Amino acid sequence: MIDPLYSIRTRHSKSLPLLAAELTGTKLHWTLGFIYIVWWSFGEPIDRLKQFM
Repeated sequence: MIDPLYSIRTRHSKSLPLLAAELTGTKLHWTLGFIYIVWWSFGEPIDRLKQFM
């Protein structure tokens, strides 16, 4: 988990490649989280339907 306040506080002392890597990592983190939430919300009803069939 990335602490937003820590990122803001340390941003001025970071070099550009490190900042870019951090932003990319954050984007990847959110994308994976979003995919997991979507998969879970669709997977749950499908599992329930399978139980009834």
